[in-house]
Amino acid sequence: MLKYFHFFILIVSSIAGKAFNVTFRVNMQNAPSFSQAEVNASFNNWCGNCNPMTDANGDGVWETTIALNAGYYEYKFAADAWNIQETLLAGTSCTNTTGQYTNRTLNVTGSVVLPIVCWGECSNCTSFPVTFQVNMNVVPEFTTPYLSGTFNNWCGNCNVLSDADGDNIWSTTIFLNPGFYEYKFSADNWSISESLAQGSICTVTNSGFTNRFINVSEPTILNAYVWGACIISCPPEIPIPDPSISIELVSDVNPICSGAELVFVANTSNLTNNASFQWKIDNVNVGINSQLFSTNALSDGQIVSCIMTGADYCNPTSTYTSNQIPIQVKPLVSAGVSVEYSPENEIDPCYGDLLSFNAITTNGGLNPQYQWLINGQNVGDNSSVFQSPDLTEASVISCTMISNEQCLSEQWNMVWADEFSGSMYDTTKWMPEIYSNNGELQTYTDNAENIQVSNGQLHLIAKNEGVNAYSSGRLITRNKFSFKYGRVEGRMKVPQTRGSFPAFWMLGANIKELIWPACGEIDIMEHINSENKFYGTVHWDNGGHTLQGSNLISNAALYHTFSTEWDSSRILIYLDGVQYYEHVISASNSTLDEFTKPFFLLLNHAVAGWADVPDNTSVFPSSFDIDYVRVFQKNKSNGTLASNTVTSNDFTLNYVDCFPTSINDSLIEKKSQKHFTLFPNPNSGNFVLRGQLGESYAIVNELGQVVKEINLNHAETNEIAGLKSG
Repeated sequence: MLKYFHFFILIVSSIAGKAFNVTFRVNMQNAPSFSQAEVNASFNNWCGNCNPMTDANGDGVWETTIALNAGYYEYKFAADAWNIQETLLAGTSCTNTTGQYTNRTLNVTGSVVLPIVCWGECSNCTSFPVTFQVNMNVVPEFTTPYLSGTFNNWCGNCNVLSDADGDNIWSTTIFLNPGFYEYKFSADNWSISESLAQGSICTVTNSGFTNRFINVSEPTILNAYVWGACIISCPPEIPIPDPSISIELVSDVNPICSGAELVFVANTSNLTNNASFQWKIDNVNVGINSQLFSTNALSDGQIVSCIMTGADYCNPTSTYTSNQIPIQVKPLVSAGVSVEYSPENEIDPCYGDLLSFNAITTNGGLNPQYQWLINGQNVGDNSSVFQSPDLTEASVISCTMISNEQCLSEQWNMVWADEFSGSMYDTTKWMPEIYSNNGELQTYTDNAENIQVSNGQLHLIAKNEGVNAYSSGRLITRNKFSFKYGRVEGRMKVPQTRGSFPAFWMLGANIKELIWPACGEIDIMEHINSENKFYGTVHWDNGGHTLQGSNLISNAALYHTFSTEWDSSRILIYLDGVQYYEHVISASNSTLDEFTKPFFLLLNHAVAGWADVPDNTSVFPSSFDIDYVRVFQKNKSNGTLASNTVTSNDFTLNYVDCFPTSINDSLIEKKSQKHFTLFPNPNSGNFVLRGQLGESYAIVNELGQVVKEINLNHAETNEIAGLKSG
């Protein structure tokens, strides 16, 4: 028994000490773009370039032979020093997973040539060469065509085509496993791509995308199709309609008021590539190369048109002219209302008179609405005329009117503001945001040492709390106030020290649903260190973080007013009323998603980050001082300027004392003096006194004797017959 055991040990030891040749082979046709394939494994300590592979015959199968001792190994294929690597499925027949790593496995017991495997798969590759060709003679400008499809995850530059003989027929051969694939030709990393007709004999449409298709079952050389078409020659065997362009106004605006935002779209047909567009106003070039054109600067009588340059199936460059759209624009008008004394009133009214007032309107439209006010309190009916006998001395009569006239000039209306007039920030408007990091040194707190309100100002104070440790303040209006479009304005003074980084800015209210920068960001003001320069910037997602902006030099030691005006077409950024940056919102720069949704406000005082790290010259605490923040919006409805509410002048009423106002039920001349003589005497009937209520009056005879005393609490009627003769 012992003898056999020793014999077994000798055999195993003999195998363990011997090196065997192992040939690794991988079909790289399905791998992303790469230059040098490699095998990385436990036997080379996962080195990224220790065992390069070769493809001697250019068939896409890369291989290398390595001398390995007997034993168990894990490995995977990669390329360009780990720039790309296989993604292997855990639990499959050729893999083992340890922690987060899934690799291929190999147990070496002798020399072996491993089967060809597909990149990222356990299966042996059974693929066929497929040659794709495209006739690029109809494409006016390009550098390099590419083949993109489901077989390369629609990569824009993975399968490049070549034109060896210069006949503009470009081709490439790739290996594909049996199956159904969709594809199309593009150029210059998707700078242009084919526009294929839905329902054609060579196309298939899925989820709104129309592509070419192929069903691979054997080696195939495809015809050289004309770019964007299912034909293989020019002129085609079957006549094809020429390309065409028509434009239409898609804005729902009626009437078109001066300054209204108008959007036009170019509709095209029978194109074989992505055309270019030149919009024109009165035959003068305007706008950018886009099928959409928007403007708010059209005048009455101007004509909009568009020139399209593109390829049809057999002509590389053709120009096509659209229809013309004449524009009728109504000028903007202002609404107004004034209160006037009705002509039928006496010039000098007496107490108790029925007084009439007229509302004189300008551009009130059809059936404007009125609201009369006495001393600021609503009275009366919805009428342009107001009457009352119950007015007192110095009554103030005014009127508001809601106009429904079309094309009223817009007015900025303040819809939100904080003047910081209390002893702490308004918790109905702001909330502190408490967090740290963001590549900065401060930790934001809700401590009173960092967020203070005094003397009508908000102070965000950054304090040094130790080595590279700072506390500071940050307030936001998220979930308390957000808005879409308007003017935002703040008056503030920034700190001036190395390391300070104050900001007045806005974020998309959907930031919890979309990862920044897809929510959008508008920086109304940023300032760093002690620069005499302020920055305005917008951030958005365009296949990654994208930003644009500008700056303006000004004395940072002074208070300044920073503002932005934002609507559906542009973002304007101002410093003290001077515009220094404009960002156009459009599909062409991928900012429609971010900047056409509500935003909220932020104020913060950061340390470092974009600014320098503080040093021994820095002064902390440092304060970011905010005098006010205000938000204004314009009244708009359905693309036209909405009804506007205007307020009249104040009409102040002045009474005179009138004695008497009638005698024997017949009007006589009113007297403004406080002494009058009643004739004839004796008489009968009555007279009425109207005067300042609460005053006392006396009736005396010719001898100066008082015959009656009157306390005037209302219009007083007196019987003459009751008075003695004389």
